[in-house]
Amino acid sequence: MDRKKFDEMSVKAQINYVNSKLETGYTLTKLCKKIQIGRSTVRKRFKGKGYEFNKDLNKYIGYSKVDDIILTAKNAKVLDNTHVNKGYSNNLYITKQLEENRVAERECAYDVADTTLDKLYKNTDDILKMLEWWKNKSIKNSIDISRLNNYINKTKTRSFNINIDILEKFTMYCKHHKQYQQTNLISIALLDFLEKYK
Repeated sequence: MDRKKFDEMSVKAQINYVNSKLETGYTLTKLCKKIQIGRSTVRKRFKGKGYEFNKDLNKYIGYSKVDDIILTAKNAKVLDNTHVNKGYSNNLYITKQLEENRVAERECAYDVADTTLDKLYKNTDDILKMLEWWKNKSIKNSIDISRLNNYINKTKTRSFNINIDILEKFTMYCKHHKQYQQTNLISIALLDFLEKYK
């Protein structure tokens, strides 16, 4: 989120946004740098609405709830983030605050979606290359015999006993894939076996 979007939000929505980011692991300093706003500006703005930063809880809370929250933090109880002024006895005030909280939640959700889209946009080329590689890999299903280049290109005749069904499958594979020599396929198969079961 940039400074312009942040300033367009109501102060309650700003407080909820900052608190939600602090809960995800941001520090207040890093968050202010990201938004491009001074910590002192945030402090003054929130203080003007009766909110103060609590270091123990790592969030902004209303003045009237500071003492209650400090006591309950020691007792490991979690309180609701909704600030209720006891001077108001009607539901209109609470409803207004709940609506502001909903707006802040939506704005936070948009910010997370924007961040995800930014990451996808920045990595578009890599993602497309990876997809192309995957398509080619699954289409060709080729065997990489280039690893045999690391070894001396001499062959030795050996006689092995092998299961007849496996031998038939192998010879059928070789007939359908004439681009490979049987010597190379057997060498790669043995090399894979040796690397897997050292």
